[in-house]
Amino acid sequence: MDVQDFLIQGEGHEEDKREAWQLFQQAYERQMKGELDEAITWFQKALQARRYESPAFPHLNLGRVYERKGQWTEAIDSYKKALALNPNYALAKKALGRLISSLN
Repeated sequence: MDVQDFLIQGEGHEEDKREAWQLFQQAYERQMKGELDEAITWFQKALQARRYESPAFPHLNLGRVYERKGQWTEAIDSYKKALALNPNYALAKKALGRLISSLN
């Protein structure tokens, strides 16, 4: 998804949509660079944005960051929050199942 796709989804002011997109992008870039402590801060900011069409998405990515850091409880909580917001979110289901299985 790019910014144009993001902006045309759902309702809300364009400036709120742009803010949510920019916060998510900051977090995602840091995650991809391996800057995990920085990524957590930006994902949490993205979750607090006034308009976030798919709040399950940053929860999934926050879970991935926590998992890479070995913070299993936080990762599981983040995956569960993603699924609470979108019960059909296949990536969150897969991530949660994989992590729980690996801990057993």
